[in-house]
Amino acid sequence: MNKEFTLDFTQNLCKNNTQLSIKSHKEYFTMRLNSPKQVTLCISVILIVLGLVGSLTAIPYITQFNNWISFAGGALLSLACLIKGL
Repeated sequence: MNKEFTLDFTQNLCKNNTQLSIKSHKEYFTMRLNSPKQVTLCISVILIVLGLVGSLTAIPYITQFNNWISFAGGALLSLACLIKGL
């Protein structure tokens, strides 16, 4: 629906003392992202890099769980973008 048409439509209804709230689909499905704190960003980058290095070289404990370590770093970064203050 065109914004001009929506505004014109609501103005005409308001003139007739009828209130109608029309919201675009973008207002319902907006995702508010936050920037992560610097400490959280550093920890997640370290975990991702450790996971990648663990897949390329043999490091005790890190090589065994390199996929999970990288996943934990990515999940931490994703959660930090979604949750404010993390």
